[in-house]
Amino acid sequence: AVGSAPKNGEDAACRLARAMFAELCDEACLRFGGGAYGPDGESLDGFKPQELANVCWAMATAGFEATPAFWDGAAAEAARIMAAPATQPQNLANICWAFAKSGCGSPDAVDALFAAVGASAVVRVDEFNAQELGNTAWAYATAGRDHPQLFDAIAASAMPRVDRFIAQNLANTVWAYAKCGAESQEPFLRAIARAALAKLGDFNPQNLTNTAWAFATAGVVVPELFDGVAAASVRQLDVFNPQNLSNTGWAFAKVGYY
Repeated sequence: AVGSAPKNGEDAACRLARAMFAELCDEACLRFGGGAYGPDGESLDGFKPQELANVCWAMATAGFEATPAFWDGAAAEAARIMAAPATQPQNLANICWAFAKSGCGSPDAVDALFAAVGASAVVRVDEFNAQELGNTAWAYATAGRDHPQLFDAIAASAMPRVDRFIAQNLANTVWAYAKCGAESQEPFLRAIARAALAKLGDFNPQNLTNTAWAFATAGVVVPELFDGVAAASVRQLDVFNPQNLSNTGWAFAKVGYY
């Protein structure tokens, strides 16, 4: 990642990559807020929703420390254009993921972005696929942005198709609901538990830890799930990191399930 320390022989490549991202950052800032907009709020000569989502996703994924002007400009631009009907669910999910992942942007700018995306996502949630639902819930929880209507809508939409979620979607979604204190969604959490039971063989250490932590935090005890998580964890304990070990042990102790 651009934001990490270079390994042996990578110094030159990292310098070039950082220089490229810095130029990209500066150029993007010049295009925020200066374009003409159509009747639906779509940009006519600036960033389109997918382009904006992609550039923010790239910055966050690469770990590049973009300037505050970039993140605030991108947030303001996103709040303005992401509600356009032509915006794809993937763009809505990715822009939120990028801001949650980076942790950047001033509170007011990021609040406005998450409010605008949430308002659009609530009425279009059935258009989201499993990964987009999981990533959106994860982003709101990670960014600490409360949106009860969105979490209710995601649960209602995901419940009938939760068996389509892959391991990471399941773990991220249940973690997000527990993180946001959505204990009222117990039927949805139990549906996730049933889907997870069939796929525990695909769970990596982080997925297993997040799942155990989430159900313990939410106070929803599904004995067969805890049995399955225990068995799957034993097979992978040698690759658990210290936090995985600690959080998994805490989860089982928290619910008194030995």
